[in-house]
Amino acid sequence: MTQLIPVQELSPRNFGWCAALIGGATSIGGSAFLGTLITNVGLWYFLWQGLSLEQAYTSLGSGITSPTEVLSFVAKAASCFCGGYISAQYGNGHPLVQSAVSGVLSIAFYIVMVLGPLSQPGSIESVLLSLLTPAVSSLLGGYIYARHR
Repeated sequence: MTQLIPVQELSPRNFGWCAALIGGATSIGGSAFLGTLITNVGLWYFLWQGLSLEQAYTSLGSGITSPTEVLSFVAKAASCFCGGYISAQYGNGHPLVQSAVSGVLSIAFYIVMVLGPLSQPGSIESVLLSLLTPAVSSLLGGYIYARHR
């Protein structure tokens, strides 16, 4: 059976901007921290195996299915899930709307980073995953919160 969303939860006056910003910051900060950690551990591993720094960097970016890329996307998904959940939990608006805004903030940060002068966005698959992961994961976080409240 379909459950209707009360109009009060969709009102901009009831929307929790602070919660959405905190959720977005959780998504962005968690992704940045975990992505940096994963990359540095990967670099140390390749350097420990005797590769030069250039070879180590080349090994890290060996495609979207490389272990480093897969772990980075899992970390991004987990961070965005947490951001969406937090935004839904502490916001006054509808949980899915709250979590969606958290995901949009994370996507906006990615777009700003990709448009930077030193950016190398990568393959089209990588860009699409980087845009879809925050949206889906944040909404999933809000959905899980809504189901269990």
